[in-house]
Amino acid sequence: MGIKFFVLEEKVPYDYILGIDVGFGEAYTGRVAGCTTVHDSEGRLKNIIPVSKQNLPEKESARIKPLLEYIESKRRIYKINFKNKNILILRDGKIQREEVEQLKELSRSRNCKIVLIDVKKNTLYQLLRRDKIAYHVKLGDFYLLKAHSPRVGFPRLIKISQKVVVEGDNVTFEKPTEDDIFLIYRLTALNYSTIGK
Repeated sequence: MGIKFFVLEEKVPYDYILGIDVGFGEAYTGRVAGCTTVHDSEGRLKNIIPVSKQNLPEKESARIKPLLEYIESKRRIYKINFKNKNILILRDGKIQREEVEQLKELSRSRNCKIVLIDVKKNTLYQLLRRDKIAYHVKLGDFYLLKAHSPRVGFPRLIKISQKVVVEGDNVTFEKPTEDDIFLIYRLTALNYSTIGK
């Protein structure tokens, strides 16, 4: 695949960072429903895990817990265990109530803390200029982040508006902070498709 691996300059306060993108691709391929990337606290890529429709419920909002359980069930392959861990999940798309309920169950059974942040990549927000400068802006109750510029065309901005913290039965709905936005910006450097941008 030609992937170049990067690590973060400093550790983040999470044992695992998961980027979850499920649902959209299945309309085109019929078999693969997306993929999950897993990084450790230093940003080292642990694995890229394809998400197969056959292992997941039909409804996209019902997939997050089965997906995490599937990843964990392949412990011998992926070397991932969520027990007693601090986990950040970056979810491409709107966070659904059903997903929060599933994460409560997972958090209780694994005694782990899960922070879920929506990171919408397919937005209507686009810049009509190209530059190498990264920046963000707060509009009302959400942020727009320009992390890099594509090689062709104009950059689309990432929209970040929801943050949910799950610790067992305790669920807190929060607005992302500037620190969250900066962390997401730093994490975009780990995305191999952004090399040289």
